Amino acid sequence: MMHSALYVGHVRHARRKPVAHTFGYPLYMLYLDLDELPGAARPWPLFATFPALLWFRRADHVGDPRRALAASVLDLVAERAGFRPEGPVRLLTHPRTFGLAFNPVSFFYCFASDRTTLQAIVAEINNTPWNQRHRYVFDARSGVLDFEVPKELHISPFLGMNLTHRFRFTVPGDKLGGGVDNSGPDAAGFEAGLALARAPSPSLAPDRDTLAERLARDGVQSGGWPPRGAARSPCTSAAACGRWRPPRPPVPYPRRCACTIRGSGSRSRRAVRWARPSPTRAASGTPTT
Repeated sequence: MMHSALYVGHVRHARRKPVAHTFGYPLYMLYLDLDELPGAARPWPLFATFPALLWFRRADHVGDPRRALAASVLDLVAERAGFRPEGPVRLLTHPRTFGLAFNPVSFFYCFASDRTTLQAIVAEINNTPWNQRHRYVFDARSGVLDFEVPKELHISPFLGMNLTHRFRFTVPGDKLGGGVDNSGPDAAGFEAGLALARAPSPSLAPDRDTLAERLARDGVQSGGWPPRGAARSPCTSAAACGRWRPPRPPVPYPRRCACTIRGSGSRSRRAVRWARPSPTRAASGTPTT
């Protein structure tokens, strides 16, 4: 049984201060069992692990692109959380579309050896305009999927760095959801939510259509098929500005940040770090009580 799948649904953003503003849009995301690549791409004619209409590019994610992605993710969990899950790693992400990448966040779900018990989640955040990324690691062994972490990466020009993220997750199944909200002086009442439903796999569909055809049909119906995906970066930026009128003066890029420059070579993947104004806190998530 192939665990890789297509999810379709909606994402919603809201900001309460200083001017209330909300927007949302339909989208699709790929849920990839990393042990199934590249074989998982075979039923999907438009999707590949090499340059294609929908391109899963190894170098867009954590670790040395010459190493297996799952191994790099598990190494990160072991480093940050102090244990190493023994089961599969499954990734919820957007592939490159027409060679373009706009993937604000990807989630790695790390399972136990029984392949069903969720043990850790890694949120890989990308701030597209600055070409940087940061990863938060969450220990899910307690079954609590609600975590708080200090903000470590500048993302929005309308939100400062002095805030705490609260992430909420569900275990992937027929439905998949999640959300994030902020607290602290720079929070601005921000929150975002993701609600997705798993599309039937090609092998189980009554007409035995390929997942590419499923993508075409469900993606068009949801408004999230690749042409829309390719345009999502400027559209999202415009929506965040409040229909072309910024709701507040832009926040300058902070001098204090922790991130990694994206790229495939070691020189382009160097860490960029500045001292924080307060003692550095761990990037691993702390379950809320």
